[in-house]
Amino acid sequence: MSAAHSERWFRKLVANSSDMIAVFDREFNLTYVNPASAQLLGFDLAIETRRDIFSYIHPDDFEAARGAMADVVASPEGGAPFVLRLKTASGEYRFVEIRLTNCLDEPAVSGYVVNGHDVTDQTFLARALQALTEGRKILMSATDEMTLLADVCRNLDDNPGVLLAWVGYVEHDEAEFVRPMASAGRSGFLNEVNLSWSEYEYAQGVIGKTVRTGVAHVVDDVRGSKELTRWWDQAEKFGLLSACALPLRVGEKIIGVLTLHSGEVGFFGADRLALLKDLAEEISYGISRLRDADRLVRNERLLLDSEQRFLLAFEANAAPMLFSDLEDRVIAVNGAFCRMIGYSREEVMGRDSKNFTYPDDVGITEASLERLKSREVDQERYVKRYQHRDGRIIVSEVTRSPARNASGEILYFVISERDVTEERTLAAQLSYQALHDPLTGLANRALFEDRLGQAHLRMARQSGLNAVILIDLDHFKVANDSFGHLAGDGLLVAVARRLSAVMRSSDTLCRFGGDEFLCLLEGLASGDEVAALAQRIFDALVEPFTLADQPYEQRVSMGVALWDHPVADPHEVLGDADIALYQSKSLGRGRCTVFTPTMRAEAVTYFELTRELRRALADDEVPVQFEPIVDLATNEVVAFEAISQWHHPTRGWLAPESILPAAEESDLVVEIGERTLAAAVAAARTWPPVNGRAPYVVVNVSARQFLDRGLAAMVEELLRDHELAPERLVVEISESVAQRDVAQTADVIDELRRAGVGIALDGFGTGYSSFSHLIALNPRALRIDRSLVRASEASRLGASLLGALITFGVTLDMTVLAEGVESAATAERLRALGCHLGQGPLFSSAMSPDEVVTMLERSTTS
Repeated sequence: MSAAHSERWFRKLVANSSDMIAVFDREFNLTYVNPASAQLLGFDLAIETRRDIFSYIHPDDFEAARGAMADVVASPEGGAPFVLRLKTASGEYRFVEIRLTNCLDEPAVSGYVVNGHDVTDQTFLARALQALTEGRKILMSATDEMTLLADVCRNLDDNPGVLLAWVGYVEHDEAEFVRPMASAGRSGFLNEVNLSWSEYEYAQGVIGKTVRTGVAHVVDDVRGSKELTRWWDQAEKFGLLSACALPLRVGEKIIGVLTLHSGEVGFFGADRLALLKDLAEEISYGISRLRDADRLVRNERLLLDSEQRFLLAFEANAAPMLFSDLEDRVIAVNGAFCRMIGYSREEVMGRDSKNFTYPDDVGITEASLERLKSREVDQERYVKRYQHRDGRIIVSEVTRSPARNASGEILYFVISERDVTEERTLAAQLSYQALHDPLTGLANRALFEDRLGQAHLRMARQSGLNAVILIDLDHFKVANDSFGHLAGDGLLVAVARRLSAVMRSSDTLCRFGGDEFLCLLEGLASGDEVAALAQRIFDALVEPFTLADQPYEQRVSMGVALWDHPVADPHEVLGDADIALYQSKSLGRGRCTVFTPTMRAEAVTYFELTRELRRALADDEVPVQFEPIVDLATNEVVAFEAISQWHHPTRGWLAPESILPAAEESDLVVEIGERTLAAAVAAARTWPPVNGRAPYVVVNVSARQFLDRGLAAMVEELLRDHELAPERLVVEISESVAQRDVAQTADVIDELRRAGVGIALDGFGTGYSSFSHLIALNPRALRIDRSLVRASEASRLGASLLGALITFGVTLDMTVLAEGVESAATAERLRALGCHLGQGPLFSSAMSPDEVVTMLERSTTS
C-alpha cells in the first residue's frame, strides 16, 4: 500500500471516531485533528493546525505533558494514560484523559498520535464530593462570616468549569439590593452589573427568582434568556455563559444567595445542582452557627460529632468504604478499602469494581446497580469476592446505598464493605469439623445421617438401588491393648486411608464411631457392585499394617443392607446393616453378610436372650458345673472342666456355645468368665484326692478376658484366697484367641506359667492352625474338638487327620485331650492312637459341685 493511500485510509478511519484524535510532528506542532477534537475544543480545523501543542495545555500541566512526551519519544509503545487540561476556543479548560503513541515510522502518520477522552464530568463529580468534604472543614475552622464566605468561594472556583463563584446578602434599605460579600474567579463581572431590586429585569433573572422563591434556579444559556438581555454583553465579555443561584437561609429567612457561573452552556445539570444544594445548606448552617453565640457551643459540638462520624465512616474508618458514580466508577475511596484489595488509591480511582472482582463474581455488583436504579430496592446487601493484588481471594460483605437529591434522583452510591474472609474460612472450618471425624477426616455420623436422609428423599423420587455397608475392625481392642491407644489411632487412620482408596467418588465413607465405618452407596445397577466393593475392601487390607515397627494384620467384618424403595425411617437401614454385621461376627468374622428379613427375627431373639441372660446372672441363675475328664489308659477321673450352664425358663439347659455369642457381644462374657474362674478355684479346693492325687480344674477363658493385662494377677489372688495349689488350675484358650496376637498371647501365658498355672489350647485343628504359633506358645495340653472326633468315625481321611493331630501333640510332649467321646469304641480308638485324656457323654455329663465331691469320695472308698 502506498504512503498516500495509507494516509487517506488513516484520515478516513479517524475522521469518524467519537474520541479525540490528533497528530503532532517531531517539533510538537499539530498536523492533524479530527472533527471530534474540534467539536470538544471549539476551534476551526484549518486555523488551528501547525500550532504548538503546548498552546492548548494548562500551564500547570506542562510538566506532566513533557514527561509523557519524553516517554513516547523514547519508546514506540508509549507511556500510560494520564489526565491534563486542554484549553477550548472560549478560553475554558476541559479535563481530558490522554494516551500518546509513537507513529513516526508509519508513512500514513509520520508523527505522534494523541487519543483523548473527555473526563470533565467525572472529574467534576469527584471534586464536587471533595468540595463537600472541604466545605465541612471550612465550616469547622471558620471564626467569622467573611472568612467562611471567602473560603467557600475559593473552594468552588477550584472546580473545573466554574469561572466565578460569589455570595451576596439581601439588603432592604432604600432599594432592595443584593450586595456581594465574597467572590472568587472572574469577579470583574460583578463591577459591571447592577444588582438593585429596582431593576425589573434583574428581579426576573436567576438570582432574583431564587431570592423571591427560596428555590434554586438555573439558566443554561445567558444569551438565550430574555430576562437577562441587558447583561448579554458583560456575560459574553467574561465568558460566563451559564449560571445557577442557590438560596442561603438563617432559620426560615432568606438572607442571601450563592451564585456560580460557568463558561459552558448547560453546565449545571441535575447531578451538579444536587451537590451544590447540599453545599448551600452547609453554608447556611455555618452562617447560622456564627451568628448565634448561644447556639454556637451546641452546634459546634454537633458539627464536631458529625465530622468525627464522617471521618470514622470514611477515611479514618477501619471499614473499607468508597463512593462510586452511576456507572460504578470510583470517585472516592478510603485507605481501608485499598488495603483490603492490595491496590493504591491512584489505581482504584476512576475504575469500576470489575477490575478487582474475582472473575466468577463479575455481575453481582452490576445486578445490584440495576435494582437500585430501578427503585426495586432502597439498599443492596450482598457478598462478593475480590482478587487481591497478591492473588488471594478476599470475601467481602457489601452494603450499597444511593445518595439522592431533593427530587429523588441518584447522585452517587455510598458503599461500605466488611472483609469476612477469615470469618468465612473459620465458619467453613467449624462446619467441616462439625461434620467430619477429627481423627480420620472422614464424614462423621451427623454428616452420614444427613446424606442417608437425602438418599432416602431421592429414592422417593426415582427408582434405583442403594446400599449401606457397616464395617467393623475385628478384634481392634487387641491393637489398643498391645500397642497403646496412640498406635490404635494410627491404625484407624491407615485403615480409613485404604478404605477411601477403593470407594467410588460418589460414595460416602464415614467413621461411625470407635472401630466402625459406614459406607453409603447410591445408584447401583445391581447387588454385584456391592459384592465387588466388599472384595476390594478385603483386598485392600491384605497387606499388613505397621504398629510400633511390627507388622500387624487387621481384618474386618461387614454387614450390608440393600434397599430399592423408600422406607418409613432411613435409620432402619442402619439397623439392618448392624444385624448383618452381627451375623458376620457370629460366623467367625472376616466375612461380609447381606441382610435378609429372617435375620431381624433372629436379632430380636438374640436381643431377648441377652436381656434374659443379664437378668439371670443378676439372679445367680447361671451355675457353674463340672464335666469329668478321664485318663483313657486307667479310666480314672483326673480333672474337671468348669462350665457355666443356664437353665432357660422355656429352652431348658443352654450349653456355653449357646450363650457365649450373646455374652461376647454384650460384654457379659467378662462377668461370666470371672464368675466361672472364681467358682472353679473355690470348688477344686474341696475335692478329695483319688489314688493320692487331687483332680485339677480346667477353665476356658474368653478372648476378652485372656488378653486383659490383669488376668494373671486376678488368678494369683484367687489361688491365694482359696489356698489352691497353682498346678491344679489349667487355663484353656481357643486357637483363634492365640492367633489374634501371638506376641501378647505369649506374654500372658508366660505370666500364668510363672504363677504355676497350666495352659491348654482348645479347638486345635478347627481353625487356621499354625504349627509355628503352637511351638511359640508351647501349651501344656491340646484339646481336640469334638467335630474332629466325629469326623474320624465317618471317613478314613478324618481318622488319618485325627491320628496326625494326636501324634503331633504327643511328639511335642503335650497332654492330648479329645472331647465329645460318646462310645467305648471311640475311647478305645483314641487310646490306641496315643490320646491321653477323654471327655464326653460316655463318661458323664456336667455335674454340680456337690455331685463332684460325692463322685470323688465314692472313687476313693471303692
